[in-house]
Amino acid sequence: MNPLHAPRELTLTVPLPPAGLGPNGVPDQVFDPLTRRWRSVTRRLSRHERTAIKRDYQEQVTAAVWERYGTRPPRLRAATMHLLYVLPTARRDLDNLIAASKALIDCLVKVHHIIPDDGPLFLRALCATWEIDPRDPAGRTVITFSETTPAGVPGKRKGASRAAVL
Repeated sequence: MNPLHAPRELTLTVPLPPAGLGPNGVPDQVFDPLTRRWRSVTRRLSRHERTAIKRDYQEQVTAAVWERYGTRPPRLRAATMHLLYVLPTARRDLDNLIAASKALIDCLVKVHHIIPDDGPLFLRALCATWEIDPRDPAGRTVITFSETTPAGVPGKRKGASRAAVL
């Protein structure tokens, strides 16, 4: 990064991650023959169901990236990432939203190459916050990348040799 230029900041708005990508499964209804009533349960999704949900969500993210930046989004050497979840109600947990956002982060890094990798050398920090906005019934995720310098390779220092370190 050139010290004469201010760090770049990229902002993107995408839909909220689907609940099916989170660790808790999805709500479902089952009929209990003993009580002859329907009851609510949480159901784990099969691998194929999760893959289909992930693919659909990544297509939505890709459409949002193309709408905002075209087919060639800007690339950053390294960045901090801030996720702002705007929810219509407080019915989803922040930790489940973060877990469900793995598909989002993978799409932005591996498909659109906004940063080279999502490891600690290039994704220097990940911050997640949320706010409630009842006027937005679908909710949204606002992603902000702030460019930083990449981390050095651990254990390597310029000018230092193994013999000098005792």
